[in-house]
Amino acid sequence: MSPADMHGPRNELEGGTRARITEMADIPRLAPAELDRLQIVHPLMPDTVVLESFQGLLGKLLERADRKNFVVGVTSITPGGGASFVSLNLAATVALDHHRTALLVEAGPGNPTIQQLLMLPPDYGLTEYLQDPAIDIEGIIYSSRIPRLRVIPYGKAFAETRLLNSAGMQHLLQAARSRYSDRYVIVDVPPSTQPDTARALSRWCDFMVLVVPYGEVSISQVRDAADAIGRDKLAGVVINRDPAP
Repeated sequence: MSPADMHGPRNELEGGTRARITEMADIPRLAPAELDRLQIVHPLMPDTVVLESFQGLLGKLLERADRKNFVVGVTSITPGGGASFVSLNLAATVALDHHRTALLVEAGPGNPTIQQLLMLPPDYGLTEYLQDPAIDIEGIIYSSRIPRLRVIPYGKAFAETRLLNSAGMQHLLQAARSRYSDRYVIVDVPPSTQPDTARALSRWCDFMVLVVPYGEVSISQVRDAADAIGRDKLAGVVINRDPAP
């Protein structure tokens, strides 16, 4: 049995209340100018089209989930294709609602914005949790500088695909969602150029969103990415950097 398969049920993650929302209120928040610099949506942003686009995406996901909370994975066709941008802003959009909380799970390395959301460098992340059964889920969930948004950072170690496809990963996502009925889990998934990883993570998500970089890929690449995810799991396609007004 691998370390990842040894994660059993965690009593502290059963049930839950809205008290967690108030626990997130005691750290300095990012000012609107900082959010603009980091390209994170917020109510006062000048580009309302971007905000409305993410609100529309969230609305479609809520409709698909029958207005219940969910676990959604966000992946791109190519590295740097925009999955991290979309997943972070989808989580920020969820957190705009005072009756909801968002948990952003970084399932791949390389998003420097995550570190700017946290007050201090994290001691542990997703990869340490998957490799060490002694690490509790609560030990890898960090408050962010955005109200009602928490983060599970990727971590310092490298996670092989088998760990992302493990019972430990399944338990983490299920427990993270089930503890609070108002928590929405958004997973930043590595690009579909790593099909085994994308497919492994899609197994544990309710559905997936595919990010397509505008003008950079072919129709056949989009089809291949959709097949890698599994068309039954594909909730929608987001065109990133679309110049259309």
